[in-house]
Amino acid sequence: GVGLVQVADNLPLENMSWESMVKLKRMASEYEISLEVGTKGTDKEHLLKFLEIAHFLKSPILRTGPSQNEAPIDIKVIEERIMEVIPEFDKSGVVIVLENQEGYSSAALAKLIENVAHPNHRVCLDLSRALGAMEGPGEVLDRLGPFCRNFLFRDVVVNRSQVSLGYTVEGRPAGKGNIPVKRTLDHLR
Repeated sequence: GVGLVQVADNLPLENMSWESMVKLKRMASEYEISLEVGTKGTDKEHLLKFLEIAHFLKSPILRTGPSQNEAPIDIKVIEERIMEVIPEFDKSGVVIVLENQEGYSSAALAKLIENVAHPNHRVCLDLSRALGAMEGPGEVLDRLGPFCRNFLFRDVVVNRSQVSLGYTVEGRPAGKGNIPVKRTLDHLR
């Protein structure tokens, strides 16, 4: 059966009532399901609020995207925000996992992780999003794999358009696209 459920920004936990949160925790415990918490954004208050939620739900991680809206924010701002909250995450034993997204190169994210230099700050690796940053999955895996704490697998296929003037990227079932599944899993082990 299912042993782990990650509740991310598609089901915003901050909108859940306290009673519902207690019920979620109780049901997860009853069915022996571990919970992981996810959100979007790196604002200090937002991260600290989600740290409380992660701690309450016994989530070992808080997965987050770099910004709450679609516009990328400066990577140095993200670094400063994480440096500000990392002591609280360290005290709670919760790891911030920053998802790689198309607005940031893998080199910039690797540098951010190296600059923060804390075991409670890692990466949520999503190789399909690398295409939006014009990087290949292998390149991103090599750069961010060593910092990976959470792996989000979405397979995609890239096709040339019929008029040869562009490409389309389409989601596919796991193992039916262009993401190198075996190489990725072998690399992350």
